[in-house]
Amino acid sequence: QRRVRVTKQKHGMRAIMPGYVRYYYDSETGMLPTATKEAFNKMKVLTVHNIIAKCTALLMHKMYFQNNLLPKPILEIFPANLPKPGKMEFDANRDWLDTYGTSTYRNSIFFKGPLLYNSIDNFTSMPPSALHSINIYKRHLKEHLIKNQSLGEDTSWDEKKLCS
Repeated sequence: QRRVRVTKQKHGMRAIMPGYVRYYYDSETGMLPTATKEAFNKMKVLTVHNIIAKCTALLMHKMYFQNNLLPKPILEIFPANLPKPGKMEFDANRDWLDTYGTSTYRNSIFFKGPLLYNSIDNFTSMPPSALHSINIYKRHLKEHLIKNQSLGEDTSWDEKKLCS
């Protein structure tokens, strides 16, 4: 399922890329489809992975700094012992880790959300005004994700750098 979404996004990007573009692998010649990474970066389009990371980071940012923007039912589903931004030490978050670090919650927003939010360079590269303005935060977050997504060679994707 994940592979299909990524492939469809690349098909869409190839449809708007200028010039001749190979859409499929040619088994007779061994030619791969045209690489899309350069086009994603040039057009400043986030990959599916980074769109998910952006939405998760925005939700967590609102949880931490602008929870008046979230509906009450959303606020109520997050635990009270959510790790504080920039403070992911094991000892300080032992209760949270014991509950949400289990196999039941390991892939949930309750666990992945704070980890992702703290792994993004939120506090050193963003201006203080980003804490209070969601639009400033969105702009800086997208710039950060685009910059990380563009690292490496133009012909290959490094999944470790997509969301960090």
